[in-house]
Parts: sequence; structure tokens; C-alpha cells
Amino acid sequence: KVQVGRESVLLVRGRDGLLRAFLNVCRHRGAQLCSDADGAEGVVKRTLRCPYHSWTYALDGKLVAAPNIGTLSDDAGAPIDRYQ
Repeated sequence: KVQVGRESVLLVRGRDGLLRAFLNVCRHRGAQLCSDADGAEGVVKRTLRCPYHSWTYALDGKLVAAPNIGTLSDDAGAPIDRYQ
């Protein structure tokens, strides 16, 4: 996790070897995906999971799990913002 200006940014390397940068924000409710404590460890397993509603993103930014997604609006499956 790094700070770029006023934005918290996550840097991850996927299984495909590509380095990606994501805003540290869940698309659902804007909660931080990686807290300060998590970022200090510098280790992300296979996914990024929002602590608020457990929306889970793959390391390429795609939404892979969202509890109760059937009750949400059509734009609920939007990936997190990513930059390559």
C-alpha cells in the first residue's frame, strides 16, 4: 500500500506476473480494502476483500464474490479502478 497524493493505492502482482495498481476503495460502499495494519504486512493472498460487506476482488481487479449481489443494482459488479 502506498500513498499517491491524497489517494491510498494498492500495488499487487498477479499470478500472471503483471504489476497492477488499484485505488484502495471498494466500489460498493467506499470502504478501504487494505487497512494500515494490512498494508504494513505487505502481503496479499489471492484476493482483496472488503471488510464492510465482504465484496471480494481478484488481483486483476475483477469482482469475484459479493454476498447478496442478487439484491443489488446492475452496476454492482463493477471492478475496482485499476491502472496498468
